[in-house]
Amino acid sequence: MKAVKTALFASLLAGATAFAQMPAEPQNTKWPEFRTLDTNGDGQLSKDEASVNPVVAQHFDALDSDKNGMLSVAEYEKGKQKKPTEEQKS
Repeated sequence: MKAVKTALFASLLAGATAFAQMPAEPQNTKWPEFRTLDTNGDGQLSKDEASVNPVVAQHFDALDSDKNGMLSVAEYEKGKQKKPTEEQKS
């Protein structure tokens, strides 16, 4: 009986350890803060800067409302505030 309890405890411990190591959310599926993507600090995001985040890169052209090839803070924030259902339609 003691061997069964030990094996059960070891199984639970291994499962808990694996669960604890799982990230809470998939990486790069959220909108990071603008300043973290604006690596050159010019106050705008180029396509190259946006490309490090798949979500931002996917919506870049739709958010570039003035079609200048850059995202302003206002354009970026507009995308960030979209609801998930709206993001899926884009």
